[in-house]
Amino acid sequence: MPNPTPRKSGDLHVQAVTSEIQHYLQAKTLPKADGIASGTARFIIEQQSNISQVTNKFEADNSNVAPDLTLHLANGDVVCVNLFKIRPKRVIQPKNLGAKSFIAKYFGSASLQSEFNDYFAKVYRQFLLDSANRIVGDVSNEATERELKRLLKESCPKFTQELEEFRSKLLYELREKCFGLFLDEYNQASETIEKAFNSLFMNDSFNVITQYDGERLKGVKEFKIDVHEIKNVSISKVGSNSVGITADNITLLIRFKFESGPDSAIKLATSYATPKAENKIAQDNARSLQQFNDALSVTHKPEGGKANSNAIGKCSEAIFYAQLLKVNPNVIQLDNHAFIEMFAKYSPDITATEFEGIRATSVGAVDGLSAFLKEKHGDFKIDSIELVPDAYLDNRLNTADIELVLRVGDKYVTEPISLKAIAKATNTINCKNPGIGQILGNTYFDLRQEELNGTLEALKETFINDDAGRSRTLECLSGNIGKQLANAVENEPQKLIKGTKALLGSALVVVVYYADNKYAVLEHDFSITKVQVHRDTPSLIQNTLSWSHGGDQVRLRVKFSGGQSHCWTSIKLACAYTFAKERIRSNV
Repeated sequence: MPNPTPRKSGDLHVQAVTSEIQHYLQAKTLPKADGIASGTARFIIEQQSNISQVTNKFEADNSNVAPDLTLHLANGDVVCVNLFKIRPKRVIQPKNLGAKSFIAKYFGSASLQSEFNDYFAKVYRQFLLDSANRIVGDVSNEATERELKRLLKESCPKFTQELEEFRSKLLYELREKCFGLFLDEYNQASETIEKAFNSLFMNDSFNVITQYDGERLKGVKEFKIDVHEIKNVSISKVGSNSVGITADNITLLIRFKFESGPDSAIKLATSYATPKAENKIAQDNARSLQQFNDALSVTHKPEGGKANSNAIGKCSEAIFYAQLLKVNPNVIQLDNHAFIEMFAKYSPDITATEFEGIRATSVGAVDGLSAFLKEKHGDFKIDSIELVPDAYLDNRLNTADIELVLRVGDKYVTEPISLKAIAKATNTINCKNPGIGQILGNTYFDLRQEELNGTLEALKETFINDDAGRSRTLECLSGNIGKQLANAVENEPQKLIKGTKALLGSALVVVVYYADNKYAVLEHDFSITKVQVHRDTPSLIQNTLSWSHGGDQVRLRVKFSGGQSHCWTSIKLACAYTFAKERIRSNV
């Protein structure tokens, strides 16, 4: 049924403009040029001659999908009109899109939409579960989506600070997935990006912007953007939850957002902006670096105490980021302040010696990374740089601290980088620490996790909390893991490769040895073609995997997460990666 009752300012504007055009059709007198509605109607009449009839969206069966106005011309043509009423210096929001349909509808790809929807279902459910547990507590993992949304609607109808981390995490994850899909489409030189750009900017409609201030009309103009060649289009991340599609001097912004409260639908709001000129980007980056340099005057903790590994790692990320920015002054930052705030937060917990070591070593490490990327990709340009927040990592196998988006020829390439800060140069570094309930599951080796789980439960029932009992438990579990891995050498070698790559992670690793002024740049997954298993090596609670003729190894050690005083605690694997010493480079 038609809905004749407009409620919002924009809806009232639609009704008022309709009335002005209808009056013109009856009286044949042009509306006044200085009124908000009349001036808009006059502009439309002057641009679209020979109008014989006008209807608006409130006369349609579904006002949510109908254009604001439909003009019927004397020659039989039909013109769809979209009206935008905004204050000066504001930008329009062309369309609000449904998250689970926008790719198929506007990008014309059902397969990409299906991939996005599968991902959406997973992360959205996790958002609901995390939020419900935070607000209500002790929510069953088996609860349905409808049940979780009902709990949130009853207990927390509006977003609160308690849920902000989950809201931000979900929107960030959806943006990351969307950006990755768009990049793949762009790299295939398909026409989907161009098609969506024109469609989302409503280039098949007559779009009228009315600017006003109070009751005064400030101007009326047509909004029309067009792009004809895919080579003129670029893709970028914007902020933490938007994707930008830029053509020439206009950027279409697609932003993920909740419609209202935690139980509401997720929509995509579109808007547009003028992209920053390269000199403005350089000015902003120079300002960021100056603010970072100002933060370097912080008072560090006294020398001689125990090193704070977390603070050292965070400061290393910030310093490395700043050095990348220094040598790439035109790169786009997704957040101009995050690295400054990170350093300011953690730098009081490192010593002056640690700081100087990290800063000096990072100079050479950034040069080493640039040389590595040059060898890998040929000529490239860093398009954007992002300091990845820990809480937003959905894929725990991608433990990136910094993500670079490169332009390589006419393609985009993403390079996630994991940074490690270690005092002394060593060719053994920590990698993943999966739980005993994950190591043989589909995240890692995808073998017989249920068999290992059965062994675990049997050991737990007969567990004796003394040295012998603890050793026996760990040895039995390690033995089961070693047996399954060894059997996979002949029967399922690809699963061994998959699990080994998962333990190492997908990110490029840069190690900063800040006390020795050395660094290493490590990329390992592409070189793994065959994995050997060394059972009970170097001890009965360890198994070792090797490849590259033994030059690379991962050692899996089974351990309790707590000491003997805690009796039975969860069991996990401490995994260490050993690589050839020749891959460590010196800055001097």
